[in-house]
Amino acid sequence: MPKRRADLVPHPRYGREPRVTGLDPQVDFPTCTVFLHWYSPSEVRVPNTAIAADTSRQNRPTIAVTHCFDSRRRCVDCRRVFLFFAAEQKYWYEVLGFPLESDCLRCVPCRKRQRELDAQGQRYEELFPLEDRTPDQDIEFVECSLALVAAGVFGRRPLERVRAILKKAKPHLKLQTVWERLREIEEAHAPVGDGQGPDLT
Repeated sequence: MPKRRADLVPHPRYGREPRVTGLDPQVDFPTCTVFLHWYSPSEVRVPNTAIAADTSRQNRPTIAVTHCFDSRRRCVDCRRVFLFFAAEQKYWYEVLGFPLESDCLRCVPCRKRQRELDAQGQRYEELFPLEDRTPDQDIEFVECSLALVAAGVFGRRPLERVRAILKKAKPHLKLQTVWERLREIEEAHAPVGDGQGPDLT
């Protein structure tokens, strides 16, 4: 847990402060009338933040979770600590229908960024095979390529294709902007040492 709660990544709906309910059930082996999520062991649970789960709405669990606690997580991307709120867990498992095997690995800003990258990757795959892209599609393809290189999804190789596309591109409102973005990314991803940097594509 961060030394200060101010260091927690805020959630746009739930904030950054634990939501105290005064409820603090413990697993009661062997009767098991209380069963807590295995992704929220005692060392990450925030005491007195539990809310009752609706086991009838969970997605075919082997063992239903009876209570959710606000739980600390460390984002796999930015490495900052955030809270996976009990109310959000109920929404995941009882409204969205996520299986209980699903865990929250990223803070909200990184989840949003990952969704955007996934969408750009999908759009890249749609545009890549087109032989006669329109000027707008060329710019969109370039923007997707640059975003994926900047995020480390691709290596440097797509930058050569991007440069070739931009050299042949027809006038476009975004042309100057994407040229500038290309130069920034080329500089940031310049090969080091012998100039034969690794390429992930």
